[in-house]
Amino acid sequence: MQISRRHFIGGVMAACLAAGAVTPDAYVDWVGNAADANCYVYQYVDTGVNAQSGTKAEFDIEFPVVHEDKSVLDSRINGTNSGRFYLLHLYNRHFGLGYGKYLEITTHTVQPDTRYHVVSVLETGHQSMVVTNLVTGEEVVNYTSTLADTYNFNTNLTLFSCFYNGSYQYTCKARLHGLKIWQKGEGDADYNDANLLRDYRPCMYYGEYRFHEKVSDTFVRGRAKESGSSSNILRLRGPESSPICEDGPPDYLLDYVAGSGQGAIDTGVPGRTGIRVVTDMEWRTASGEKCYLGSYPADRGLGRFYVIHKAFPAGGVTQSVWTAYGDAKRGYPTNVLTGTFAPAYPYRRYRYEADYSDPANVTLSLDGEYLSLVPDGSTTNLVADSADYRAVTTNLTVLGCNWGSQGLAWQSSARCYTLKMWKDGTLVRDFLPCLKGGVAGLWNQVDNKIYMPLGKTVAGSVTNDVPLCVHEPDRYLDYIQSTGTEYINTGVRGRSDTMAEIEMEWCEVGSDWSFLDARGSINHDTTPNSRFFLWHTSSSNFAYGYADYARQYHASATANTRYHVVTELAKGRQTLTVNDQLIASASDNRVVDAGCNLYVFVANIGDSTPSYFSKARLYRLKLWQKATDETDYVLLRDFRPAIAKDGTIGLWDLVGQRFYPSAGTPFALNGAQTTGRVNAGAVILVR
Repeated sequence: MQISRRHFIGGVMAACLAAGAVTPDAYVDWVGNAADANCYVYQYVDTGVNAQSGTKAEFDIEFPVVHEDKSVLDSRINGTNSGRFYLLHLYNRHFGLGYGKYLEITTHTVQPDTRYHVVSVLETGHQSMVVTNLVTGEEVVNYTSTLADTYNFNTNLTLFSCFYNGSYQYTCKARLHGLKIWQKGEGDADYNDANLLRDYRPCMYYGEYRFHEKVSDTFVRGRAKESGSSSNILRLRGPESSPICEDGPPDYLLDYVAGSGQGAIDTGVPGRTGIRVVTDMEWRTASGEKCYLGSYPADRGLGRFYVIHKAFPAGGVTQSVWTAYGDAKRGYPTNVLTGTFAPAYPYRRYRYEADYSDPANVTLSLDGEYLSLVPDGSTTNLVADSADYRAVTTNLTVLGCNWGSQGLAWQSSARCYTLKMWKDGTLVRDFLPCLKGGVAGLWNQVDNKIYMPLGKTVAGSVTNDVPLCVHEPDRYLDYIQSTGTEYINTGVRGRSDTMAEIEMEWCEVGSDWSFLDARGSINHDTTPNSRFFLWHTSSSNFAYGYADYARQYHASATANTRYHVVTELAKGRQTLTVNDQLIASASDNRVVDAGCNLYVFVANIGDSTPSYFSKARLYRLKLWQKATDETDYVLLRDFRPAIAKDGTIGLWDLVGQRFYPSAGTPFALNGAQTTGRVNAGAVILVR
């Protein structure tokens, strides 16, 4: 089940919150109380509502345990038969209420894990309880009495427990889907909106299950029943997390989305055997145990599933990345060449690949280099752990660790630049950072949904300076032209195993002109050199950059000449073909990664100030890449120049069905001619 930002209580869609209201990250189906060996102690919620005559409560609730003496919404002042004020109580598998004395209603046996709707009224001259089984629709309890006593206990009603004799007793296990409490004031004839005191809606806020109390517009948390101290606040329980999704496309694309240390993004992908992950990320803190991608269903006793996590190894002084699969063993990856731990330095961009498709051969690599996994303090190598953890179904969360019904843990301020996830060999998530309604999230291009945060996330720089959703292509253009200030971010990272096919022409030549380039730094002395130039001219000569710069002195570019370029920069193979003539061929075996996306018409310099603008025309562009250790290229972009219905000029990608406007100065027509409507299936001529 995917949770959206509009959720239902009792099957009815919840209304949008009022402007300026305290907004939960998500409304959820239920929030409750439980205690077992792997969870927190029993809790209660102090409603702040006095136990007195003239009170009504309406519950939507179910009970995993029904055979014990348990309080749901109760108060008690002494041990006598006149000391109870119980709006809902369980005893001996029966519902009960207490108006001075306790009454067990024996006409119905309460069924476990069955949702009930309960309306309970305790007032002078009228006490009633009506219960409906929401599974069958049957009214199972209809009780009334006419006791004339009036009570005012001057103690608060407590949820999930009863405050009695200085302590909280009869604490129950329950899943509460919704609760309203009314009290009549002097002169009130009915229970209505005017005397509604509490309206509890289950929700999640900053990765923690709470109640959103709608009347006061505040969040309510659980407290340990052993203490009334506000410092003894604990997590309430909730359903296994589900992603908060909005329909795509997003308003804007971002360079990255980052955690704030409060919350995470649920990917909707279960942490189990059969998962493969490829991600570009950056740690932002130098200390503290933090999680980037993981799940840990501790309340199920099934152990860890940490894909990318950082902490200090035993006796270590530098934080290292580690993984844990299925049980408690931690794998601190060790560089196979140096034997040292893989560090997790802040402010450096990493590319991690993790593969859990084979439980007997779990692998992790960092920036393309394989890392061996040796669990800390164990003689068993994690790589040889043959258990098949398909039962671990808690979803993986990015920027924090999913503890299932207990919320989140180890939230990090890491940055996520890209994230791809496969399940049993099928690509299910292809995330790009984005903005939707001013909130930073992750856009999954597979299902065209935006996965929104549980808590607060931080937006990186906008990589599309106009909203994506307004750009509906109208007509193809013969070309788009850069005059030296326009450029396009392709969204494709400049790295080894990339190939491009280009139809273009230079408007001017004679200096350093970048056409399809990415570079990690302006400093050419960096080691390893991070140039990744697919198509470039230098002093009018053709050129490319694969770590080192390769200027082709024997081949010169001419302005206003149409070129058909096929260029491949791969590990062990670098070729440049222009107008069917092989211009360059090399076999550099280095793995090159600029760490940033390829730009058209300029070089991306480490996602900072782009440099080496060209003045050129683009007629067509295709981009392919191979995944690590794969032999086949995959077409990622098939760009055609186009003009949108709102007049914006850019590139329409036939693969992703998305419009890419200029990330710099907007394009002008510059003589470009329309060649047919996009929605009519027209294509441009490739000469």
